[in-house]
Amino acid sequence: MNTLPPLSEVALRQAYTALASPVTTPEEHVIAQLAAAAQDGDASAAYRLARKCGEVGQEGLAPLLDQHVLQLTEGIARLLVVRLNSMYNLAVHMYNQDGESNTRCGVALMRMVAEADITAGTGEAINPATVETIPEEAVPLNDLGTTAQYHIGRAFLDGIAVQQDRKIGEAWWLRAARDGKGDREAMYALGLYYSTSYRVDPNDPMEIQPPKYDEAFHWHTKAAASGHVESAAALGIMYQYGTGCKADPETALKWLKAAAEKGSIEAHGHLSHLYYKLHLFNKCWQWAARLDKLELPPTGSTDAAQHASASQSTALGLWILARCYEFGKGVGKDHSEAVRLYNKATSVDKDIVYNLRKRVMQGDLI
Repeated sequence: MNTLPPLSEVALRQAYTALASPVTTPEEHVIAQLAAAAQDGDASAAYRLARKCGEVGQEGLAPLLDQHVLQLTEGIARLLVVRLNSMYNLAVHMYNQDGESNTRCGVALMRMVAEADITAGTGEAINPATVETIPEEAVPLNDLGTTAQYHIGRAFLDGIAVQQDRKIGEAWWLRAARDGKGDREAMYALGLYYSTSYRVDPNDPMEIQPPKYDEAFHWHTKAAASGHVESAAALGIMYQYGTGCKADPETALKWLKAAAEKGSIEAHGHLSHLYYKLHLFNKCWQWAARLDKLELPPTGSTDAAQHASASQSTALGLWILARCYEFGKGVGKDHSEAVRLYNKATSVDKDIVYNLRKRVMQGDLI
């Protein structure tokens, strides 16, 4: 495989030797058996062993074993499930290594998984009856393929190891989403993608693609129905403000509360705001007070758009909480606590606080 360095037979023997000894526990006995079978050419054993490396403090050996799986399964259709699972794991490993060449290798491997023919040329989807026994650690091919397609879409959207192209990225995400039957991260990503405007031509600031809120609503609905928490929050917000749909406070409450109960920071702030607007101040204070105790994920740990949305929601919730303390809504008046919370909201997102103050001056939020 020309995207990976040659497999070192010496390093591979050393890896199997390290994993096969010592044998003092039942789990170590299983690992030793897998190592022996893998050395005899059992690709499934090699794959299972790679997944167990972490259990014996040998996480660093997993990529070597996955590369061995690729060697053992080359051109063997009945081993495609194991092969593509190992290829996916190698792709993630290479992508996370330092250096542009490693990133390119990771993206190239991921694209092979994304583009793989899971019918193995038969025209019928692979199933357990047409392959060797599938290790329980292996991800089903349909799920594996759509997840890989989501990652390739992300690579094109962000220009990672490929020429940036939003339309190609969008097409990969649509392929991964499979009209609501595929990867829910792809559905969520499409919801965010259609919610934002962007420059069609980076060199022409006047050519702007406006948001497609009806498409965003469609994909957040699909993702939320599949259990995606942040899409549930986004769906609640869309119902709250009538974005891409007709405003419906009752439905907004349902989705926002469901997402907030599962830890969505974005849902907390908007749920507090909605309760405030409905004059349900006790519930408003309860949810906003929870937000005061939560911490935003560090910058770079999530998608930029997701992080910005969480920051805005946090500032909104803290500002609403400050008003509760300032005017004694749902809680006793406390001027010093109100000041602390106003300052905290400003430190999180001063633009949101500025806009909220303007709305108060215009007679809203009172």
